[in-house]
Amino acid sequence: MKVPLTNEELITDVIQREGGGLINVAGDSGGLTFEGISIKSNPDLFQHGIPTHEQVRQRYLDRYVIGPGFEKIPDMKLRSLLVDYGVLSGPFLAIQALQRSLLV
Repeated sequence: MKVPLTNEELITDVIQREGGGLINVAGDSGGLTFEGISIKSNPDLFQHGIPTHEQVRQRYLDRYVIGPGFEKIPDMKLRSLLVDYGVLSGPFLAIQALQRSLLV
């Protein structure tokens, strides 16, 4: 895994791992997704159609990097892992996992 150096690189990596493009897989609980952002979790972004690439990048930054406070973590590898966890399971669960690991 190449460690991103900036939040911009981190978001680019997440979008690439999430498959990019428009995806609608039967059985996927998130429903229609664009660059990994689902309509179920982000209905506001889809209210006027498919969101733009810039809107998706901003959502990743706002919800999965800045919102949970991960931008304050200086170690980019840890930050990247937490953002990935947050994208897959929700930022709250990523925060809880970090807190549990610090208590060990």
